[in-house]
Amino acid sequence: MDSILSTCKECGAQFSYEPTAAPRRRYCGTSCRSAHVKRAHKQRLVARACSVDGCQDSIRSIRSGLCEKHYGRLRRRGTTDPAPASTGCLHSGGYVLIPAHGHPLREGKAGGHEYAHRVVFYDAFGEGPFKCHVCGAEVGWSCMHVDHLNDDVTDNAVSNLKPACPTCNQSRGRSKMAATHRANSRYQITWDGQTKCLTEWADIIGISGVGLRERLRRGWSVERALTTPPRR
Repeated sequence: MDSILSTCKECGAQFSYEPTAAPRRRYCGTSCRSAHVKRAHKQRLVARACSVDGCQDSIRSIRSGLCEKHYGRLRRRGTTDPAPASTGCLHSGGYVLIPAHGHPLREGKAGGHEYAHRVVFYDAFGEGPFKCHVCGAEVGWSCMHVDHLNDDVTDNAVSNLKPACPTCNQSRGRSKMAATHRANSRYQITWDGQTKCLTEWADIIGISGVGLRERLRRGWSVERALTTPPRR
């Protein structure tokens, strides 16, 4: 029996095959048949719009009936509704972050949030330059820190914010950490109506903290340990 000549429905190539009881072949091979099925499936997806009211995007699958955007929302939050607008959040350091899309401080930077105290200061005083409130050095937004005068990083009132150079702001931070460490020290000594940690008394006397601790370990009275000048 003569072979049958046909044209592939997918690639358009001519091919021949032996006649059988099976239906007439429309593809030259399994690869063309698979490609045609996939293309037809994609066309059906594009033809169907997302089931969410007002959305005209094509669905991601027949089963879900949703576009990629709404399918992702459903997977993340259990609803296709848009996420509520962000009102801000707390940074790990305690600072307040607020949405600042389009704000000059975010120009050329990734992300849409900015520190609230920087936004408040910029909106109140503009681009600068400014003078460091500690040393008087000139600073700009490329390197400037906005210092909280009362050390409360959540108090972003304009009256509580001052410009500072990085060196002065970091120095204030070290001083605050040292004061906190001393206040929480186990070695608190009270004498002459004053309570200070061992390191503070050692600085006043002019000896090392190890030296003062050694005096007390040897059984010296607090008065003698704190009034005896260091041996030269």
